[in-house]
Amino acid sequence: MAAAEKSYSFRAPADFGARLAAARGAWVELAAQGPDVARWLDRELSMELARQRHRAPRLDQAAFLRLLAEALVRATERVGEGRELAGREREIQTRTGQDLEASEWAEAGIELADAYRRDGET
Repeated sequence: MAAAEKSYSFRAPADFGARLAAARGAWVELAAQGPDVARWLDRELSMELARQRHRAPRLDQAAFLRLLAEALVRATERVGEGRELAGREREIQTRTGQDLEASEWAEAGIELADAYRRDGET
């Protein structure tokens, strides 16, 4: 006896199909990059679902499915973008020999010191 199946559908923006297809491919690729990236994906998805939790009780079935699909897409996009940024930062550090994070902390410290100095002059 064949299992009973039913199709589900929901309305989404026109670009959602392409984003979903990209997320599906990226999900497998990112998760295969090791346990740290897999945990990052898990955390991003959990945070995205937590952000939307207040909406879930008011949604009908189709809207709830869309919420879940959008959460998965957004989480995957965030991790992909984060990996891309990290790669660019490593590239700049390799090329320039400059630690960008340390430079940002130093610049923030200088800006804070300048602000304190300006406040003291008034």
